Parts: sequence; C-alpha cells; structure tokens
Amino acid sequence: VKTNLPIRDICVSKNGVVAAVLDDSDVTRILLYNGNTDTETSIVDIKASMDKSGYPMSLSLSPNGKLLAISYFYVDEGDMKSTVAFFNFDEVGKNESDNYVSGYNYAGAVVPYVQFMSNSAAFAVSDDRIIFIQGSENPSNVASNFIKEEIQTIYYNENYVGLVFRNQTGESIYRLDVYDTGGNKIHSQFFDIEYTDIIFNK
Repeated sequence: VKTNLPIRDICVSKNGVVAAVLDDSDVTRILLYNGNTDTETSIVDIKASMDKSGYPMSLSLSPNGKLLAISYFYVDEGDMKSTVAFFNFDEVGKNESDNYVSGYNYAGAVVPYVQFMSNSAAFAVSDDRIIFIQGSENPSNVASNFIKEEIQTIYYNENYVGLVFRNQTGESIYRLDVYDTGGNKIHSQFFDIEYTDIIFNK
C-alpha cells in the first residue's frame, strides 16, 4: 500500500488488518487497510486534529481487527489532557459516528502507550497510572492503579501485564510488578539480571 503522507505509527492485528497514522497538513489521519486483499483502498479513515480530538500518541488493534484503541493528547485552555478512545468496526460501531463507541479522559496525564491483550481486554499506561479496560463491543475502564515510580519497560501477554521499575529499596536492581486483566497486582519479583526481554510462559 502506497501513501503520499508521512507514516508516524503503525500496528497490525493478528488477522491482518493494518492501522496507520499519517501526518496531513492540518490533521492527522488514521487509516485502516485489510491486509488480506490486494486493494490499496482504506476501509476506515479517521481524522484527528489538535483543536478537536488531539494528537494520537499510541494505537492498538484487537487481534480480530474489530476494535481499535487510540490514545490522544491535547491541551485544553492551558491544561494537558489525554483521552483513550475505542472504535468498533463490527455491527455495534456501524451506527456510531466514525465507529466511536467509548472513551475516557485523564486530566493532567500523558498516555503514550495503549495495547490490546485479547479481543476483550486492553490496558494503557500513563506517566502516573496503569489503566485496565475490558469489553469486546463497548470497552469500559475497569481499574486504574496509580504509579509513583518511573516505568522502565512494559511486557504483556493475553492474561498478564508486567511493569519493570528500578528497585528503590536497594535489595536488587529491578522490580517486576505483575497485574491480571482486572487490574489486580498479583506478584512482585525482584531481580539483578540485566535483561533485554521478558516473556510470560503459560
């Protein structure tokens, strides 16, 4: 697929739907393509501007390609705000404007990371909290855990999210906090190993 605009971000669903963030002159466009066909025509075209929705910081598609999550950043009368918006491209979203089905605002926060874990679970990370969202049609915010430390890295699978922090107690270099999809912290693991990746197995 050829574009005549700069690509700022991109994500791909498990079934081959592609979402791309393109910078236009006065708006940012989020285009969806069906990667399983030869056509270059986008199946969805969402326009974002700083004076309306804000600038898209992060986006993620559900594995089945039916849901799209976008984190927007914008400034409202001098105050920074973020919105995590959800779009449904199945039957539920067809009757909604731009397929928009739900969204949540976070005043004074920047949300640079949003990610689907499965077709019905997602999470977002801001500079001061981790947010858990559930729902396969109209996703809703089910939990928010506030965080005071700086997150080093983020890992996930379909059931768990892991956040790595530099340990402040001096017992070890790092601490890994593990959350389930409901936002419950189920484990903390301290370790000293310099790492490049963390994988959840079963």
